[in-house]
Amino acid sequence: DFIIHQVRHPLKVISSMHTTPQQTWDYIMDVVPEINENDHLTIKCAKYWYYWNKKAEKLEGHLMRIEDIENNFSLITKKMGINKSFQEYNADLHSLKERKRLFYLKKTGYEDSQRVWEQMLNKNINSTKHRTKENGYSKNHHTPTTWEDIKKLNKNTYNLCRELSKEYGYE
Repeated sequence: DFIIHQVRHPLKVISSMHTTPQQTWDYIMDVVPEINENDHLTIKCAKYWYYWNKKAEKLEGHLMRIEDIENNFSLITKKMGINKSFQEYNADLHSLKERKRLFYLKKTGYEDSQRVWEQMLNKNINSTKHRTKENGYSKNHHTPTTWEDIKKLNKNTYNLCRELSKEYGYE
């Protein structure tokens, strides 16, 4: 088996985790007992990033920063038995999106299907900033977290996250 341990910049993960619904936190706290229900939300998010990655490390997979996917793409696809470059894959993906657009237009007769697909793929429309408490997400959405924020709340969690962050090649 080929296992990929995919990581993302900790501050981006911690910030976006503020939008996580309670039922997801219930699951996470079952799997990551180091997270305390009474922890500040930012500390819960930081502990999640740290302990989830420590668990993933035990699987001894290929560590890959999501920011470096293009550099790792050939290794990943080779292990999957696919012989395509990142550029070839992107061209195929674009072609697939176009086929979906044409299918949608034919199926529905919707004149402006291109606009619909563009909206679906628009990161501003589909970002977490539109998640609200009313649709199951925390009210504290899309607030960038800093290292200083974490340090002020819990120095031990800050130290753990900073150290692991450096091991993964982040600042």
